[in-house]
Amino acid sequence: MIAALLLATLFPLAEGTRWLYAGTTRGDYHRADVVRQVQTTMRVLSRKQVGRFEVAVVEGGPDTVSCEQVAEPRWILTVIVRDGARYYEVPNDELSTEAAVAKAIDDATPFLELPLRGRKSIGCEQADHPPMYCWTVEALPKRGAYRLVYRSNPTLETMEFEEGVGITRWQSVHHGSPCEVDLRLH
Repeated sequence: MIAALLLATLFPLAEGTRWLYAGTTRGDYHRADVVRQVQTTMRVLSRKQVGRFEVAVVEGGPDTVSCEQVAEPRWILTVIVRDGARYYEVPNDELSTEAAVAKAIDDATPFLELPLRGRKSIGCEQADHPPMYCWTVEALPKRGAYRLVYRSNPTLETMEFEEGVGITRWQSVHHGSPCEVDLRLH
């Protein structure tokens, strides 16, 4: 019980919690010289306990900002599932039973596993060097702050996370066509 409360405070997903991000996008998938000032809000719309899982429906977020010329913020709903110390992002499906939630995360890789102290990676089971399609973890100088990096063939995503606060910075670089996103928590 105490461990569950500790984990809940490390990444607060209480209903109504919100984070405001502001920054820039560079590029529009065609031209690298297009720069836009953007902001988005990530907000927990609902949170419920489904068996052993904590299920939070989240609107927006730094990873929903793209380089496309669309009005921000983009209202995208996702679901964050906490299974013990692991956090998964899954599609916004009907997750009303413990079996449905278990099925939704069955083949998923967690994007976060808390606490981060002493952890080198999340979901990295292959021998790629550098690790691909998983998160690597490095501690930042501020206590409880970490940088997580996700490498794939098309993108490089960097998430700075502070325990007790949440995502404090989000950067994404698309390799194939010009698109860079850099957002900070405000």
